[in-house]
Amino acid sequence: MLRSAFVEMVIEDEEPFAKGEKSGFRKFMSVACPRFTLPSRRTCTRDAVQLYFEQKAKLKKKIQEHCNRVCLTTDGWTSQQQESYMTVTAHFIDNDWCLHKKIISFFKVKGKRGDDIGKHLHKVLLEWGLEKVMTVTVDNASANDSGVSYLRRQMNSLKTSIADGKYLHMRCAAHIVNLIVQDGLKEVDQSIKRVQTAVKFVRGGTSRIAKFKEIGSGQV
Repeated sequence: MLRSAFVEMVIEDEEPFAKGEKSGFRKFMSVACPRFTLPSRRTCTRDAVQLYFEQKAKLKKKIQEHCNRVCLTTDGWTSQQQESYMTVTAHFIDNDWCLHKKIISFFKVKGKRGDDIGKHLHKVLLEWGLEKVMTVTVDNASANDSGVSYLRRQMNSLKTSIADGKYLHMRCAAHIVNLIVQDGLKEVDQSIKRVQTAVKFVRGGTSRIAKFKEIGSGQV
């Protein structure tokens, strides 16, 4: 029980797997619970992986038994090493009408073509046994259009889509709003830069800040 609680703490608090090897923490635990042997980084790693598979099995069973349809959202980004990653989140309502949101996959994307994205999404569906997908929400990148089209073809061939996948593709409203705002900011780009320059100048020294406050108070 202590080992299970320890690995849950490491995961929840985003601590390193070598947490149990820290000398200060070992001294503390030798007083708090002297009979407990703290796990090494390798043991903690194995426990974390085991916990992951246990929780995954529970969630998979829950989705299959208590979910008629599931909606997916995906997001992708590129790291500083120019490697592409994607996460897939499942949204579903159980038999008690409770809404759930669970991250079911996080992986590196090999290739940036639409079909590559679609193949990865289809692999996630097969891995989790998700046949009844209502919608897939993605941003407005052209590769995502091709990716959802690939997924639609696969679902249509298995006859698991609704209305032949006509309503499968959902565009992210937040991304659309962001594009609108960014486009609007271009109209006042020069004004914003001038305000930013003025703020940087005033904050560049204590005397400037004092002078700015003096002017703002109307004492000059």
